[in-house]
Amino acid sequence: MGFIIQNSSSGIYTAIVSNETNNITVDATLANYIRIGNIVNCYIRLEITMDSLENEGTFQLSLPVASNFTLPKDLFGLMQWSVNGVLSNIENLTIEAETTNKTCYVNLQTLSTGSNMQFCILNIQYKII
Repeated sequence: MGFIIQNSSSGIYTAIVSNETNNITVDATLANYIRIGNIVNCYIRLEITMDSLENEGTFQLSLPVASNFTLPKDLFGLMQWSVNGVLSNIENLTIEAETTNKTCYVNLQTLSTGSNMQFCILNIQYKII
């Protein structure tokens, strides 16, 4: 006997980058999502370049399915970047819900200034509120 999952969908979406600080440049090159019920999981491939004089920057990403976030912890995630298979360069990372714009907020700090991070992988999960 099986069951039917209500409100399920998946696909590719265009993640819009906004509100960059400290001259960080972010390009969302691929974004996929899967929604099962009121839970959404996203996989976003990013190319991130830090300003030559900065080692910290923030940005926001649009989401494929809207949610009315009320707390930063309404969204969480992980990000990985590696060089030749070795994890490197990310010193501090915050991924959370941005409650005013209802987006994903990322604050990134690297070990050195001017980092050029190609093929970052950001995985996020949130509940549709």
